[in-house]
Amino acid sequence: MTYLKKQLSPFDEALLQATVLAHFPRLADHPVCDFCGNDDPEWIYAASRSSIGKTEQVWRWMACATCDNFIGQGRWTELEVRVEAALENLLTGRNVNIPKSSYRAWVKKSLEEFHRYSVKI
Repeated sequence: MTYLKKQLSPFDEALLQATVLAHFPRLADHPVCDFCGNDDPEWIYAASRSSIGKTEQVWRWMACATCDNFIGQGRWTELEVRVEAALENLLTGRNVNIPKSSYRAWVKKSLEEFHRYSVKI
């Protein structure tokens, strides 16, 4: 399956950085891969959303080269393992004690949302 995406431009990055700073000031001060948290996103995927009875396209998920490769090749299990490892690393680094079963469930739910709302071409 192929998904609508585009190369992340400096304009996109600046717009997303402003959004990140406005809405998520404690998470990051710059755009990161929405899958693994890599500091160097290269692609941005489109999502569909409904607004006032009308379906619109928005640019939603950023991906680094590795996560983009997994998505493009349909290597979902490997992507899931990568995202889980990144989340575990983040949580360990912040001394947060959350059961692995909980964040594994979060990862599965996030990838299900990508499948549901990403724009397929």
